[in-house]
Amino acid sequence: MDPSYLLHEYGLRYFPLVVFICAVFENDITFIMAGIYAATVRPHPHLLVGIVAGVLGALCHDTFWFSIGHHRSSWIKTTKAWRKVGPQIESWAARFGHWELFFCRFIPGTRNASQLFWGVQRLKLWRFYSLEFLSLSIWGSMLMILGYKFSQQAESIIGKVRHKHLGRYMLMSLVIVALLYYAVRAFTRHEIVKHGKPPADPRAD
Repeated sequence: MDPSYLLHEYGLRYFPLVVFICAVFENDITFIMAGIYAATVRPHPHLLVGIVAGVLGALCHDTFWFSIGHHRSSWIKTTKAWRKVGPQIESWAARFGHWELFFCRFIPGTRNASQLFWGVQRLKLWRFYSLEFLSLSIWGSMLMILGYKFSQQAESIIGKVRHKHLGRYMLMSLVIVALLYYAVRAFTRHEIVKHGKPPADPRAD
């Protein structure tokens, strides 16, 4: 079946569901791709619908990591991944308190570790979801609008995407977005591991 036909025929109908499911697994790329898709198809789906669906899916994703931290705290602290990123998360948490959970949304490569950390710390659920919803709403809106504007600018340069080329255009956009995103995430994670250090112990004074 032609992907372009599926995107045109069923894309608008299942747009919220697809965004939700994709955001459960990878929310940053999902937000951007949803914005690109919304700008490309006619009629345009409402961005707010995509943002709400993406936020709900991302909340499910983050809840999964938070729950693991809550129930498997002893094991998490022994993992290699935690030894790399954990000290910096602890340092930020010592400095910003619960708001570290908000700020980590804007730093790729730190989020899952932050969800685990606050699960280990037994953060109250109402506070966890309040900070998550606030940060996801802001970040998700920014990324979706970015994808929307990117697609509009691309169309102004290469012309309106034809029906039969929509699948190819979306695939090309996905590859570009994914490569850029994972490059940024790899860089930030490298810098975190390079400069991360555990918070100073106040008892040492």
